Amino acid sequence: MSREKIHIIIHEDGSLRPEDILTLQSSLPCSVISREEADSLIIPQLANYQACLEYRQKHVFGLKLFDITLLETDILAYCDTDILFLKPFSGLFNISHFAADAVFMEDCREAYALRPWHLWPIGPEKLPAKINAGLICFDTSKFDLDRINYFLKKYRDEDAFVKHHAWIEQTCWAVAASKLRCKIYDPLEFIISNPGTLHRFEQTTAIHFVSLHRKLISQVKEPDSEKLNLLEPQTVNVKIPRRATSYSLFRSAMLGRMGYDG
Repeated sequence: MSREKIHIIIHEDGSLRPEDILTLQSSLPCSVISREEADSLIIPQLANYQACLEYRQKHVFGLKLFDITLLETDILAYCDTDILFLKPFSGLFNISHFAADAVFMEDCREAYALRPWHLWPIGPEKLPAKINAGLICFDTSKFDLDRINYFLKKYRDEDAFVKHHAWIEQTCWAVAASKLRCKIYDPLEFIISNPGTLHRFEQTTAIHFVSLHRKLISQVKEPDSEKLNLLEPQTVNVKIPRRATSYSLFRSAMLGRMGYDG
C-alpha cells in the first residue's frame, strides 16, 4: 500500500535458518542483519550502559529497542509485521513534515511496566499517554542511552517490571520520547485491534493486530484491488498525545483485570 519505494531491513533474532533468509530475500525487497552481526556491533556500544546491556541479553524485545535504533544513523522507520495496511498511503515516516522527533501509534490502554504511583502527578515519571511501539518514526540522534539506562536500573527490581516484562520495551520508548517533540499517528487512521474497533476496520489506513486480538484479522475483508488502484494515497496525519497519569494507568489496569481494553 505504500506509495513510496521501500527497502526492508530485517533484524534476525537468531531463530532463522539460512534457507529462511534466502526465502525472505527472494520474496521481499529486503536485507537481513543476523543476530551474530548485531551482537558484534551493539554489545560494544552498550559496554558502558550495564542496565541496557543486561536487558538486551535477557529480553528479546531488547534487540528491538537497541538494535534498530543504534544501527540506524538517520531516521528510524520501523513497522511490526502484525500491522495490516488497508489503503494506499504516503508520508508514513516523514518526520520533518510531522514537526516531531518521535512518532508512535496510540495504544488502547496504558501498556507500561509501571505502577500508578510511579506516574505524574503522584510519582516522578512524566510520559506521553498510550504509546504503542508497533509503528515507530524516531530521530536516532536524540535517542538518549543515559536516560534509558537510568530508567532500567531504577525500576528493574520493581514488581511491575517482573509482571509486565513484555511492556518494558514499550515503556522505554515512552521514556525516550518524554522530553522530545512526541506525536502519535492519528488514532482514527491507525488503530489497535480489539472487539470495540471492529466497526472501524474498513475506515482505517492500518490495523495493528496485537497478540491478544490477532484472531480478529478474520473479520477483515480482502480489499478490492481495482478500487484501490483508483484511490489517491492517504496522507498520514499525526496528533499530539495526552500525558499519562496515575489515574489513567490505574484505570487501564482495572479495566484489564475485568477483561476490557481502555
